[in-house]
Amino acid sequence: MSAEQTRNRGWTVALAGTGINLALGILYTWSIFKGAISDSIRAGGAGGFNWDPAAVNDPYAVCCLVFAGTMILAGKLQDRFGPRITCIVGGLLVGLGFFWISRTTSYWAWVAGFGVLAGMGIGFGYSAATPPALKWFPPAKTGLIAGIVVSGFGLASVYIAPLATYLVGGYGLQCVFR
Repeated sequence: MSAEQTRNRGWTVALAGTGINLALGILYTWSIFKGAISDSIRAGGAGGFNWDPAAVNDPYAVCCLVFAGTMILAGKLQDRFGPRITCIVGGLLVGLGFFWISRTTSYWAWVAGFGVLAGMGIGFGYSAATPPALKWFPPAKTGLIAGIVVSGFGLASVYIAPLATYLVGGYGLQCVFR
């Protein structure tokens, strides 16, 4: 492979990793979903959410903890099986978690679906994004490349928050996750 092809392949992998993180950054838009759940609670459970108001952030908190813990396992598996398998597992777990919570308003189902399944999926996907991109660049560029790839996670809320607000308002919370 020529130097030009290697450079182009490296940027393709880096941009793919950024794209993965742009999707996984939905974690940072929990406040939109929390608002819809809180509105349902204030309306006396009219939307089906009969949760304790103090527990509204629990699925998010569990997701953050599981995401962080899963990164260790997922990073090891990414080294062994490669980023493609790790990313696919992550996507399947997030999808399964979101589909599950789209079918219920149960507190424990949301903790398991958003907190555990989606948290694990985000951990797997996140661990598959940055390391493969770094392998294509010399050490002098790894900070830049890592910054570009990881920025997708934080930038996701720029487009997901307004999109989620629109979709929740127009279709309802359950439909958004489906």
